Amino acid sequence: MVLKRGLVFFLAVTLLVISSCADDTQGFGVSPKVLNFEFLEDYPQDDLSEGEEFQVGVKIYNDLIEPVVFSLCIRGDRPDFFGGVPASEDCISDFIEEAYEGTSGIIPSEKTIYFPSETSTYSYHDLDESIEDVNIYAELDYPVDSLSSAEVCILDNPNLQDDIDCEAEEIIGASDIQQKAYPLIVSKIEKDIKKIAGKSKIDLKIYLDKASEGDIVKKDDSQFHSVILNVSLSGTEAEFICKKREGKIIFVEGDPIECVADLNFEGSSIIYKDSLNINLGYSYKSVKSKKIVLDIDQWDIQ
Repeated sequence: MVLKRGLVFFLAVTLLVISSCADDTQGFGVSPKVLNFEFLEDYPQDDLSEGEEFQVGVKIYNDLIEPVVFSLCIRGDRPDFFGGVPASEDCISDFIEEAYEGTSGIIPSEKTIYFPSETSTYSYHDLDESIEDVNIYAELDYPVDSLSSAEVCILDNPNLQDDIDCEAEEIIGASDIQQKAYPLIVSKIEKDIKKIAGKSKIDLKIYLDKASEGDIVKKDDSQFHSVILNVSLSGTEAEFICKKREGKIIFVEGDPIECVADLNFEGSSIIYKDSLNINLGYSYKSVKSKKIVLDIDQWDIQ
């Protein structure tokens, strides 16, 4: 009896350790994550004098469990005829490897980019006393294509739900949704199946959580953040139609995306568990800035 209790305790502790070391970038109950970046210290330095050469260095960190193709652009807020970082932007397209699992958890991969290049520099010139500082902006933009899956109960006649272990209405939380960590994750799904005019219809409300840093890139000068959304069931024929605005599926924090489909049970069971799949596509961007003081005491003013 003592041995059995000891074995049970050992297994419980082992499971607790395993669960505490679980990867929080993929699986159930993940949190939103982004491709992050920062300006390298002294690239550029906080103070510059006229004619002083400098580079802009940006270090990118990838916490995502897949390689990412990205576009990185920098720009200044002074006219181009003063030199330095152009207001018209310098951009580079590149990719970064996926994060990897170390002994202490997920370790982000890193990549450093230098502007205008690793072997060339900027400098400001022809300045006047009104030009006391400059703001340098860096914008990181990358595409995202994600998949989230959850098990749902599908039935042909919701009036039978009292007699079976299958509910027409379900609320599926993040802890029951399989997905990787991305800037947008599916945080909740509300499902309802109704019998209307002899047909079974499934209504979905899909809630998304967004990372606190960055935002979805707006398309075609729209005032709304839009996403590409495809919803499907693995074992049931159903063509989902999602509510649109201006012809686009719109993401608004806190508001659900509503989708509906007729269920076709031909050639299949009428009561069973099925996999609900949600594909999301969008471009995501983050913007950061650094202020540089232009030291007028070192200008060569004649």
